[in-house]
Amino acid sequence: MLRTETVTDGVYASFGFQEHLMHVSAMHFGYTVEEALSKLDRRDKEDVRERCKTFLVILCSELQKRLPKQITFLKAVVKLSPEIATSQVKPTLVDILQNVQRAEVYGCKQEVEMEWNNLQNKSWKNTTRCTDFWAEVQGDTDAGGNKRFPNVSKLALSLLSAPISNAAVERAFSLYSVVKTKLRNRLYLPMIQNIMTVRYNLNIFHKSCVNFTPSKTMLDKFNNSMYDKKDSDAEDTFIVMCQ
Repeated sequence: MLRTETVTDGVYASFGFQEHLMHVSAMHFGYTVEEALSKLDRRDKEDVRERCKTFLVILCSELQKRLPKQITFLKAVVKLSPEIATSQVKPTLVDILQNVQRAEVYGCKQEVEMEWNNLQNKSWKNTTRCTDFWAEVQGDTDAGGNKRFPNVSKLALSLLSAPISNAAVERAFSLYSVVKTKLRNRLYLPMIQNIMTVRYNLNIFHKSCVNFTPSKTMLDKFNNSMYDKKDSDAEDTFIVMCQ
């Protein structure tokens, strides 16, 4: 839809792409759409093309509103992928460290670079998923039980766990309003957390109350002791789905 023009990362969110759109007659919406359009008369074809153009313009405008300001920094986080981290020739982490101001996110910047440059000297098991790889790096110790890569693993896991939007939080609030209704307004916080955890896990594993099979641990916990209220701060800790 756009004429050829170089757009840098820093101006993606504010770039006025509407001023550079091609004429609708020059836009190609894919084979399936073009095939369907060929069966329409000229007026209907133009109308459909205009509707498609309008839809895409609105879509791109909404995406621009959701682009994070630190898009350049987020793109630099790609360096933390296992493929790059274990490579013999890899880029420095200076541009990432310059944007991280809180010292609790990393240990020592000099130590981070040194550990980063030594990652390729060991054979790692989990190199498929980024989070699994850095969890393994964090748990790696020497003969004395001391962590070998505490600084770079702390930095990587902190950045990889940072949310890029509040969409997940908004979904949690929506689920909360479904769980705690006017008829269930006396539910305690631990019970609400447990119910939300169960519902989230069912959704992640594509399960429901119809096709879910409880484990032996769950069945063992399902007895008369589950109604005991010896601990008022933990009425029900039935979160074994996370185990």
